[in-house]
Amino acid sequence: MKKVFYTTLVLSLFAVSAFGQNRVILESNGVSSAFAGATAFQQAYEAATDGDVIYLPGMQYTQPGPISKRITIYGTGYHPEHTQATGITKISGNFSIAAGAAGSHFEGIWFIDNVSFAAARIDDVVIKRCYFAGNLTLSGLVDDLSENIRISENVINGSFNGNRTANLIFNNNIIINNTHDMFMNIGNNAWIYNNIIIGRGLLVTSTWTSRFMMRNITESLFENNIIFNTHTASYTYSDASNNTFNNNVFSYNPTNDETNTWSGNYTDFVIPDIFVNYTGVAFSFEADYNLENPESFPGTIGGQAGIYGGLQPFKANTRPFNPQILNFTISNSTDEEGKLDVDIEVEAQNN
Repeated sequence: MKKVFYTTLVLSLFAVSAFGQNRVILESNGVSSAFAGATAFQQAYEAATDGDVIYLPGMQYTQPGPISKRITIYGTGYHPEHTQATGITKISGNFSIAAGAAGSHFEGIWFIDNVSFAAARIDDVVIKRCYFAGNLTLSGLVDDLSENIRISENVINGSFNGNRTANLIFNNNIIINNTHDMFMNIGNNAWIYNNIIIGRGLLVTSTWTSRFMMRNITESLFENNIIFNTHTASYTYSDASNNTFNNNVFSYNPTNDETNTWSGNYTDFVIPDIFVNYTGVAFSFEADYNLENPESFPGTIGGQAGIYGGLQPFKANTRPFNPQILNFTISNSTDEEGKLDVDIEVEAQNN
């Protein structure tokens, strides 16, 4: 019964959106409320209580202020081709996840600006199938680390900073840009698996500590990732120790570094050539990050290395978990009984 109700609610939301009213829906204790206008997101957030769900139709919103409640926010997704019927959900302004937001879930959103955690312990947050045009920073407390943060199936165009977290899971993401310090401060038993990490080490005008693509990586497990430095391989990472690297694909051979443990890694590959369609060091929706020969790069779990392997393979259409409208047709007039024929094609992800 819960599944049927949930599906009906979501379909109602996007049917309303399809009629051009762009209502934000708040689901609270089995009751749905609709909000309209320029401040609809803010109104829905202010009315929300812990455990509520907010559905954002495909349009641009201003961030409502620090998120300090345990809520779930679903957008429509971020891929232009796969959101033609619903539009893209975008949020502008620096988005802050604050104390009180432990257990929150964010999915299917295009963040135009930076996303960061406030200086507080904020556990059990999931960020999934989102697009980050800026940076994602997990800034907790030095003496009280945030735990069990999961960053899954996202595209990050800026940097990722896992500062002050423990038991972080970072899986099946694409993090790609043409700069240094783009993946840093990873430690405390983090599990980094089945990602594509492409950056640029060594800017000759930078200080020594700022010349590296990856920096301050300790006591973590890296599995089945594809790691490519577009400039100088020897400046891929610094301050990396006590990590385990299993079945990762590298554009050079780092395995002579005795401060870390290495097993089953693939080295000295020309990374662009291993993808079906690699378009360079800026993310493109035209790129295809499937492997040309996936059988040549088996991972430790879930088949191949890269984003299409692992426990939760990347979904090429990037849609969120909740059902999404693919196409809809609305009759121009009602029938003899006053009924309006609405034909809606819907698809939902498996997980």
